[in-house]
Amino acid sequence: MIESVNDVIGISLPSKTNTNHSHLLTLARATKTLERNLGVQFSATERREIIFNRWYDEAAPWLRKDLTRDDYLVEFLNSYKSAKYLIRCGIACLGTRGKESAGK
Repeated sequence: MIESVNDVIGISLPSKTNTNHSHLLTLARATKTLERNLGVQFSATERREIIFNRWYDEAAPWLRKDLTRDDYLVEFLNSYKSAKYLIRCGIACLGTRGKESAGK
């Protein structure tokens, strides 16, 4: 279950280049899932500063050098706006990355 920002980031980080579109969609869906699980809705500023900025910093090694932080932010915000489905899973779906991030 997605219970923290650590979980959101952990399941959304890429592990290779040229996969960021799908990971940004996962980040958006996981953010919406966390909001539902906590019973809150993050403001646009919170989504940007608490979730996106952390994802961007941790994903930096796999991001395309020809795209800017703002390019990725716009894609995340568009994915958030259009995401229709939440992520439904237990701790097993978080995988190794999620477990590592949860300890941070």
